[in-house]
Amino acid sequence: MPAASALKATPRLARARAGERRTAADFEKITTAVVELLKKHPDGLRAEQIQKELGLSRKDLPRPMSHALAKNLVRKKGEKRATKYFAR
Repeated sequence: MPAASALKATPRLARARAGERRTAADFEKITTAVVELLKKHPDGLRAEQIQKELGLSRKDLPRPMSHALAKNLVRKKGEKRATKYFAR
């Protein structure tokens, strides 16, 4: 059961309430968390794995990921569900 305790110890990012807009600071916070997580995994992670580790929903990740890719903080390899993300 060490995996369950590890998930509980993982810091969760706050989600915006339904209908509430996220601020630029919120996106920056998620982007930073994604980059730090990817630095811990040199073999890369898929989007589903990143979501699970950070406690994000499927809809919370695409914009911060595209922001990280545009700023060259993250690189990707593969297509569609086989895409893996790596820290630069």
